[in-house]
This record gives sequence, structure tokens and C-alpha cells, in this order.
Amino acid sequence: MAAPPEKTVRDINGSWLLNKALSGSTEKLMALQGVSWLMRKAILLAEITICIDQHGSGPDTTIILENKANFGIKATTETRKLDWVTAYHKDSIWGEVYGRSKFVSAAEVSQDATLMGLFQHFEMEVQDIVYSEAGATSGTWNSQMVWAFETISETRYFVRNTRVSKAADEEFARIVYDYLQ
Repeated sequence: MAAPPEKTVRDINGSWLLNKALSGSTEKLMALQGVSWLMRKAILLAEITICIDQHGSGPDTTIILENKANFGIKATTETRKLDWVTAYHKDSIWGEVYGRSKFVSAAEVSQDATLMGLFQHFEMEVQDIVYSEAGATSGTWNSQMVWAFETISETRYFVRNTRVSKAADEEFARIVYDYLQ
């Protein structure tokens, strides 16, 4: 289902279902992140829903994501504070990880070469976004993620455009979500 027009990166509350038909493959991203072959296959076959609880405003905004999947894959919960302060947690799939996130206005995007590179790679319109950086605390991999809304075939979707790198290797994927409620 299309994302309602009132949904923006300042209000992504709700349940969102991974749209596999419109999303790029995440298998190579997960391989770079050290996810086992068996877990990658299970995740790729699973129906994945993210339930988002977003509250606060500006740098005091907190986003809590509960990632749910079928096939007995354990749900994971991520808490992201949009204050650009690095936080650490242990994830059942990715292990010991760090991350930091922030709101970025469209004006700021156009002044940032890294963000503009991501926007150009994914052929996105410049807009307000949530920007996240994350990685393994061991330093083996890192990622950048742009959370935004995009129109694909005349339908508006929530997307998380992702770049994962490990040494000289890098992979990109557009992850598209349908709005459930």
C-alpha cells in the first residue's frame, strides 16, 4: 500500500512491510556484514515487517524499530536517537554494532558530497531525510543509510537506500516498504 502523503521522515510511525518486488537484493550486503549463508537465505525468504515508534522532535527524536520476520527468525529491536551521537548494541543477526543517526534537510544534503553521492547512485530527488551510519564494532564493515520517501511507478513508498562496505568491496540496495498502518 502507498505511504500516506502525511508521512514524512519526521513521522514514520506505523507498520511497514518489505516490498521484495521493488527492493534490490540485500544478499550481498548481508554477506559483507558477515551474516551466515543460512541466515541470509532465511531472511531472503521471510516476510519482514518493521514496526516504527517515533517520538520527540529535532535531535531529541527517538525512533524504535522492531524488525519482525516469519520462519522463526528472532525479532530484533533497534533504538535510534537522531542526535548524531554514536550508540552501541548487540544484535542477534549483526552482532556487536554501533550506529548514529540524524535528520538532514534538503539544503544540507546538497552541501554534503557523501550524501549527494548516495542520492545520485539511487537517482533520488533531494529532500529531507534521516541519515544513519552503522557498522561492526570490530571495524570489519560499515554502512550508510538514507531514509526517505520516493515515488516509484506513481506510488509513494518509504525507502531505506543502503550502502555497505568492507575493505575495498561495497554493495548498494534500495529497500522499499509498503505502508500497513
